[in-house]
Amino acid sequence: MVKPVILDMVTIDRPRIVYVTYTVPWNPRYGGAIRCRGIIEGLAEQSDLHVAFAGSTPSDIETFLKLPVPNNITRHVLLPNPGWEGVDDWKGSRTINAYVGLGMYRRSFINLIKVIKPDLNWYFEVESVRRTAVLRGVPTVLDYCDLRSRKQMRQSRYEAGLKQVAGIAKAMLLHLDDVLIATRFTRSVVASPDEIGLLWPMRNVTVLPNGYYFPSSPPPISAGCQRLLFYGSLFYKPNKDGVRWLCREVWPLIIDQMPEAQLDIAGLGGEDMSELSNIPGVNVLGFVDDLDPLIRQSAALVVPLRVGGGTRIKILEAWAKGLPVVSTNIGAEGLSIQDGKTGLIGDTTEEFAGQCISILQNATIRNQLASAGYEYGHQNFSWEIIQEQLQAICKSIFRPD
Repeated sequence: MVKPVILDMVTIDRPRIVYVTYTVPWNPRYGGAIRCRGIIEGLAEQSDLHVAFAGSTPSDIETFLKLPVPNNITRHVLLPNPGWEGVDDWKGSRTINAYVGLGMYRRSFINLIKVIKPDLNWYFEVESVRRTAVLRGVPTVLDYCDLRSRKQMRQSRYEAGLKQVAGIAKAMLLHLDDVLIATRFTRSVVASPDEIGLLWPMRNVTVLPNGYYFPSSPPPISAGCQRLLFYGSLFYKPNKDGVRWLCREVWPLIIDQMPEAQLDIAGLGGEDMSELSNIPGVNVLGFVDDLDPLIRQSAALVVPLRVGGGTRIKILEAWAKGLPVVSTNIGAEGLSIQDGKTGLIGDTTEEFAGQCISILQNATIRNQLASAGYEYGHQNFSWEIIQEQLQAICKSIFRPD
């Protein structure tokens, strides 16, 4: 019999919740991990929480186990089903067997559930469901985090011919899959109000926004020299597309009016875009472990996304650290940014360039946006606020009216 690895066991006379994830929840540079961590800490405040990790990459397991967590959280590493040994988890979870057969970690997960006897199972993204199992007799919550169908449909718009047709077909299948999966859960959670309609006709859908750790008082406002900052994984196609558009089409308009301006691009995968460093004023930095020095020397965070879905935690981080934001509407999705008040919005090449130039040239605008962004983010997206909503979701499941 396959037995899960169990660490940090704590027994608390409270509801027992199992949180299932395939991503390491304490990675400070990955938006999904930040969401995981915030929800985990919120659930731990009100339950005996067990975090079940459905990933087999040795480095991820090591990170999952070694980083400190609150004392009332129990960590478990799920083991692959017999016969799955030697299969990379990112491959194994995408095989036909993962979709129509047993999940890669199903048996280990079932054994864990038999031991814990939870009052609620909470899954992070559809991928966690694919890797484990949805069991009868236990209330369940699925956090979609970022609906796959919308991201795929938008990405298809930038394809042509058969690739576009195939992309649209895939988006439609993902949409059907998301809706069918929602029927198996007590409650489904999305990060943005815009996504509720995408799970129609399901009525068990609740918005739980992304959050960030805002300081209790406004941070010092960025010095605001003539530097713009983008950061994010450049392995992520929407980021890669947005950065190329920014550098090749938007940046020439900016540099034409502000020859001394600089654009810093930080993130994993930057080495694959090193040719952008040949553009005057563009600095492709690759992965940067500590972004705070870059944030302090920048006039604004730029979010030039044209495809993708979900909400950008990097915008919340910018607000929390006193950095104004320039974004497209897609980049700002789910955050209800007011153009000219809590951020600057531009969708066309000329609009985005104009907003960047405005914030580079005008210190008053920078300071107003930084202050308003902090206040708005702190009031609506601090983890203290989000965790109140999290408690309401759990209360509605444990004690429905």
